[in-house]
Amino acid sequence: MKYDHIKPVKDYFSFMEMDKSEHTIRSYISATERFFDYIKIESLEDIKKITSSNCREYIKNLKDSGLGNSSINAHIRDLKAIFNWMRKEECFEKSPFDNIKLLKLGEREPIFLSEEESSKLILSCKRLEDKTIIALLLTTGMRREEIVNLSLSGYNGTHITFIGKGNKQRTLPLLPEVIELLDNYIEIRNKKHGNAYKYLFVSKSCKNCNRNGKFSGEAIRTKVKNACKLAGFSEERIDQLSTHKLRHTFTSTLMNSTDDIRIAQEALGHSDIKTTMRYAHMKSKKFDNAILNQPNLF
Repeated sequence: MKYDHIKPVKDYFSFMEMDKSEHTIRSYISATERFFDYIKIESLEDIKKITSSNCREYIKNLKDSGLGNSSINAHIRDLKAIFNWMRKEECFEKSPFDNIKLLKLGEREPIFLSEEESSKLILSCKRLEDKTIIALLLTTGMRREEIVNLSLSGYNGTHITFIGKGNKQRTLPLLPEVIELLDNYIEIRNKKHGNAYKYLFVSKSCKNCNRNGKFSGEAIRTKVKNACKLAGFSEERIDQLSTHKLRHTFTSTLMNSTDDIRIAQEALGHSDIKTTMRYAHMKSKKFDNAILNQPNLF
């Protein structure tokens, strides 16, 4: 971290390592470094001099650089977090971000795959490992960090248990076709690796690195993009799709199969049901059918 010579900053990111994913930590570090670079921070004394006016100027700078409101809000949240932590550590009495509000977002339809696209995506995979990963993403809604952290012991033949965001454990049932994929994959995996690695999916390139065989989140992202290309999706569609859009796809399917928002909340691992409610306005087949199944007028 560029600013780890400043003790409270170093302490904050050391604290984050206890319960945050590598992807989340990288996001926080990026936001912090970009802000400190803009303000030209060199010491804790410089941090103490930051004002709300400096923060607003920085947000305007992000806007002028072409970032959208959603991306800017991500920066604001990350910076609010580190400044609130330093305030609680008594580095200063008040955070300059206390009065900074998130930017308004327009309502956007979540992007997700159709049933046909989902089928094409899985069938396009040439390697069993890739097909199994894509199938899990589509049918469980796991985040990419949850996929890379899956342990072999977390699978019991019918369910998958894993640690999600906020260090919370979830257990989800698996569809029969996904179980078949997993069983076939694990048989091959165990012949290659045995008990040498605890992770369900083992990266060839990282056996000797500090990830001890674990895939990176970026590697999973690349697998999804490659599968989209093999499926014959247009460049525009490929740009739209990501690992998280497969999570949206799972959510869409779930919303179409149940009216119980609590089930969706538990399956997705949302701590706040308001987060789940963001998906409730997804175009639903159930809704369409309710309208279209009216008695014929003529």
